[in-house]
Amino acid sequence: MRAAVVGYGYWGPNVARSLAELVGPNNVLICERRPERLVQAAQDLPEAEQTTDWATVLGCADIEAIALCTPAATHFGLAMEALAAGKHLLVEKPIVTSTEQAVLLADEAERRGQTLMVGHVFRYLPAFHVLRSLIADGTLGELRYLHSDRTSLGPRAREDVTVVWDYLIHDVYLLPWLVGRPVSSVRAIGGCYLRPDIEDVVFAHWDFGGGVIASSRASWYDPEKVRRLVVVGSSGMAVLDDLKLDGRLTLFRRGYAPAEGTDDFGNQGLRLFDEGGETVSTSDEQPLVAECRAFLAAIQDGEALPQGRDEIVATTAVCETVERSLKTGDQETVSSSAVGVSGINGRREP
Repeated sequence: MRAAVVGYGYWGPNVARSLAELVGPNNVLICERRPERLVQAAQDLPEAEQTTDWATVLGCADIEAIALCTPAATHFGLAMEALAAGKHLLVEKPIVTSTEQAVLLADEAERRGQTLMVGHVFRYLPAFHVLRSLIADGTLGELRYLHSDRTSLGPRAREDVTVVWDYLIHDVYLLPWLVGRPVSSVRAIGGCYLRPDIEDVVFAHWDFGGGVIASSRASWYDPEKVRRLVVVGSSGMAVLDDLKLDGRLTLFRRGYAPAEGTDDFGNQGLRLFDEGGETVSTSDEQPLVAECRAFLAAIQDGEALPQGRDEIVATTAVCETVERSLKTGDQETVSSSAVGVSGINGRREP
C-alpha cells in the first residue's frame, strides 16, 4: 500500500516516519507546499516521494491512504476532497472544530464506505489500556475521581486553535473511555496570555454522574512538561506518568476504608490502609506506530477502529462545550444526543 502525508510541519514528520516504518519509505508520498520543509523531508526520508501539489496526491491512483497533518482550519475542506477522490483518511486532531462538520465528515465516509480515523494517539498507549483494565476489573474498587495535567512551555503555542483542541482534547476522548460513560457536564476557566482570544491555559472540571468527577489542567505556558493522570478508587489508586522512561504506570493499594470505631490516627469511622505501590508492566510499543498500524489494518483487512464515528462526534461536541463554558463561566451540560461513546465493556452508553 502507498500512503501520502499531507503537511510536514510539527507533527507530519512523526506520522511520515511511522508510516514509513510500516509500508516502507519508498511507499510514502510527502505533500508540503513550503519548499524548505520538503528539504527537511528529503533529509528525514530520502527514499520518499515529494510534491507540493495537493491535486497530485488526489490524482495518484495508487495512493489509497492519506494522513492529513495540516492546520485545523483546513481539515474539513481537504478531508471532503480526499473522500470524494476515494481516499481513506487519518486526520490529526482536532479532526474539525465544529460538531456539525464532524457529523458531515463521518456521514460522508460511511456513505462512501471509506475509513475515516482521527489521530487520538493516546488511545494506543499500552499503559492506558492496562489502566482501563484495572478500572474495569475492579482492582481499584469503586471509581471516585480522576485528575490530569498536560502542560509544557512550548515548543509551539498554536495560532490555529486554543489549547482545548490541542492538549485538553486528549482528556476529552480518554476520560470517558476510562470511566466507561460520557461526561454529563463541564465547567472551565482559562486565560489568553500569549495571544488575544486564544486560550493557552485551561482548567476543566468534569462531572460523569454517579459521583465520579474529574479535573484537567492543560497549558502551553507552564514551567514543566507534564503528562500525568491520577485515578482514585475505593480500593486503590493509580498514577500514569507518560514521561517516565521506565514504569509509566504505578498501582497503589492505599486509601481509606469504612471501619467501626477509631483507627490509630484518630479517624473515626474510617481506617487508613497503605499496602504500598507497585509498577505495573506495560508494552513499550510506540503509540503513533500502533495508531498507523490500526489505520492500515482498517483499510486492508476491514478491522474496526477503536475510535469510530461516536468518538469523533462526541470529542468534538465536548470540546465545543468546554469553549462555551470558557465564554459563559457556567457549568455547561453536554448534549446527550451527541456523545454516545463506548462503555467499559464496549457497550454504547445512552
